[in-house]
Amino acid sequence: LLLRAAASRNRPPGRPQRPEMVPMRLSAFDALPSPRVLKTHAPVSHLLSRGGDGTPAPARYIVVTRNPLDACASCYYHAWHPQSSGWPFDAHALAWLDGRGNGAFGAQGTWFDFYSGWHAEAARFPPSPSGLGASAVAPAVLWLHYEALLRDPAREARAIALFLGLDATDTALIARVVAGSSFASMRE
Repeated sequence: LLLRAAASRNRPPGRPQRPEMVPMRLSAFDALPSPRVLKTHAPVSHLLSRGGDGTPAPARYIVVTRNPLDACASCYYHAWHPQSSGWPFDAHALAWLDGRGNGAFGAQGTWFDFYSGWHAEAARFPPSPSGLGASAVAPAVLWLHYEALLRDPAREARAIALFLGLDATDTALIARVVAGSSFASMRE
């Protein structure tokens, strides 16, 4: 019954559509000041700007992936709290694997669709070894793993800084980024 209820909706049961989850119009995106930073769980097929051949707009894309078991468990405990609604984890996992129990992917596909779509773009548009500097003339995708961010946040922050054309040797900047992105800091 829970699986059927989830399948009949574009989002998980009992969860209203939040304003930040409503798709952005291109005119609203164009009105944002540059440089624009957007955070999304959207699959690559839902990017705002793509060429006629499906090529993403010339921008820098940072994709953080997570192993599927951890992503599923995170959705169970944190996304829309199915455990609070009485969903057993195995029912949630089946719905999540099928793309029906995850508010982040929902009607947009599964975690596997998200992963394979972005992975293909990362292979097609790898970052330049020297970083991109101030402007991007072609798309570039930096592929990161959540587990690596936890294991060595300073190394990953340096990779992001290089990718964004910032000074990756600025130890004070890297230390501030690591401190500011810790769980303790984000809880505050």
